Amino acid sequence: MKITRDVIYDVLPAYFANEVSADTRALIEEFFATDPEFRRMAARFQTLLEDERRHPEPETDAAREREAFDRARLAADLQVKTRTAALVSAAAGVFALLVALLTWNKLMGFFNPGVLLGVCFLAGAVVTFVSSFYVKPESRWRALVGLDDETLKSLGGRRR
Repeated sequence: MKITRDVIYDVLPAYFANEVSADTRALIEEFFATDPEFRRMAARFQTLLEDERRHPEPETDAAREREAFDRARLAADLQVKTRTAALVSAAAGVFALLVALLTWNKLMGFFNPGVLLGVCFLAGAVVTFVSSFYVKPESRWRALVGLDDETLKSLGGRRR
């Protein structure tokens, strides 16, 4: 009898939970050796199962309440972080305009790099500040303004 992917797929949860016999374990590992693509898919499936076991749904009212509080605090922190990013961008724009003022000459006029950079930074500050009213933990605006989880991790930001 030929063992198919469907048969192996049906016994994977028991295999990952170490609830299969030695013969079944050997059969599954033999199938993995013949189908490396399925082995990679099963490894991803196992990772998902382990993540779910590590982060189970809260079982008590206090845990659910704490999780809701954490989500509300995260939402408030995101607005503060977004407005801080707008303030930093505005400060960079003002600094660039001051540099343009110090290096001003009639030949360049308003095409002075300081003016161009200052206008760009100030426009970015306005866009970031306006987006701070729309940013939510699950919002697509987070990635647009650079406050998504991956960007914050790369900058050393902490998630609570």
